[in-house]
Amino acid sequence: MVSNNLRKIRLERHLAQKDIADAIGICTRTINRIEKGESTSLEIALLISSYLDLRVEDIFFEHH
Repeated sequence: MVSNNLRKIRLERHLAQKDIADAIGICTRTINRIEKGESTSLEIALLISSYLDLRVEDIFFEHH
């Protein structure tokens, strides 16, 4: 199972879900689903990490 720190990182940076969604061209609902633990595509993970200027593994990680 893959977990993520997206919500924590977003809140630390004072960003709304809409800020990220608009910047990378996806809907806010997708960001919400990712933050709730639903999986996402590698493409979206890469877009998010690029926007946040972080490595993918800084945001998404495997949880055993």
